[in-house]
Amino acid sequence: MAALFWALWLLPLGLLVIKSGFMPKVLGFLLIGACLSYVADFFNYFFFPRFMAAVDLPFSVLQMIAEFSLLLWLLVVGVKKIKTV
Repeated sequence: MAALFWALWLLPLGLLVIKSGFMPKVLGFLLIGACLSYVADFFNYFFFPRFMAAVDLPFSVLQMIAEFSLLLWLLVVGVKKIKTV
């Protein structure tokens, strides 16, 4: 159940990243893709457990790429010192 709520959090975060212009739009689309893969993974676990081994790896890779790219972008580029006048 926790994965479903984590997935639903990534949707508005991805939309905010796309709309804000503060971060690259690719990160927003990756976060939305991760949201969809978390939801698909959740429903696959309950409704199609026999296919879990086949689809778990691609979903996990997309989720890790999206979340680690956001993390790395915030650590490397996201912290900029603002000049005060």
